[in-house]
Amino acid sequence: MSKLLATLLLTSAALAQADINEVYLYPDFIHDPDSRIVVQNGILTVEPFVFHKNQMFIRHMGETAVDNDVTWDASVYTGFKPVGSLSKYQRGEYDQGPPSGTNAYQLQGYSAGCMLNTWSFNWIPVAGGGPQCAVQHYWNTSLETVPKPWTVDDASLTVQFNHKIPWYAKFGTSQNLAVAQVNMIIYLRDGNEKDIAIVIGIFDPRGAYQEYVSDDGYSAYVSSPLLDGGRYITKSPYSHSHMSTTFSNSKFARAHITGENLDNIIQDVNAKYGGQFLSLDKSEYKLRHVLWNLEIGGYSDTENVSIGASMTNLIALSCTGVQC
Repeated sequence: MSKLLATLLLTSAALAQADINEVYLYPDFIHDPDSRIVVQNGILTVEPFVFHKNQMFIRHMGETAVDNDVTWDASVYTGFKPVGSLSKYQRGEYDQGPPSGTNAYQLQGYSAGCMLNTWSFNWIPVAGGGPQCAVQHYWNTSLETVPKPWTVDDASLTVQFNHKIPWYAKFGTSQNLAVAQVNMIIYLRDGNEKDIAIVIGIFDPRGAYQEYVSDDGYSAYVSSPLLDGGRYITKSPYSHSHMSTTFSNSKFARAHITGENLDNIIQDVNAKYGGQFLSLDKSEYKLRHVLWNLEIGGYSDTENVSIGASMTNLIALSCTGVQC
C-alpha cells in the first residue's frame, strides 16, 4: 500500500491492517479545471469522457453552463474553498453570488464542489436523468488491465470519499418535485458486455427508502440507501449513514459491494427483466466507472430547489471482506 493511500485510509477512519488486494483509483490531483470539466445536454448515450482521469460532468443545464469565471466565494454553500484565485478554479454560467445565487462549479486538487439553483438555468428535457453535477472516473473496459474485483475469493469492491452538504433549501409544496439528492454510483459491465449501475443513496431530504430494481431507459440499475443490512450494498462500519439533513463538517462515505451483494443484484435484475439478463459469472464483472453525483429531480416555475455540496479524495479499491 502506498504511503499516500495509507494516510488517506487512516484519516478516513479505516483500519491500518486492511487486507487490500488492489487499488483501482487513487485520488486524482487536478491542476487545470478547464481540462476536466465537460458540459453535456439532453443525451445520455454519448459522453465525451476520457479514460483513467477524474472529470466533472455538468449535465442538462445549458451549453453555456461553465462559460464564465466565478469570483464570489461559493464555499459558503459548498463547504470547499479553492486555494488561491477563486476565478481560476470556479466556473459558472453567470458570476452572481447571493442573493441571486447562480450555479457554481469548483475543481481543484483532489476536491470538487457544486452549487445548484434550479431558477438559474433553463430546464432541458431528458429521459432517465435530471440536472446534475458529477465527478466520475472511467476505466477502459476493453483493456486486459481493467479492474475485475471479484476474481479473488471473498473480495469486495470498495468506493469511498469524504464530503460535505452544508446547504439545502426547498421552494414549493410538492414532496417529489424539485428534490436534490447526493449519490455514490458504480457502473459494472458483465462478461456479456451488459451494464448494471448500483446507485447508493447518501442524501435525500425525504429520508431513506426501500431498495429497488429499475432502469433509466439506457441501463438497468439497483438503488440502495447507505444503511446497514442492505441487499445490494454493505455499508462500511466506518461510514456515515444515509442523511436527510445537511452537514458542514466533513463526513466519510464508504460502501462495499461484496460477492454476496453482487449475487443478489444479478438474481434480482434477472428476475425483473427475465431470463439471464446479467451473467452469473461474478469473476467476469468489470469496473466501468464510479461517480459522486449531485442530481435534481423535476422542477417547475413554482417548484425550485437549491443545494451546495463538495467532495474530496475519491478512491476505489478491492479488499478481502469488508474490513478495509
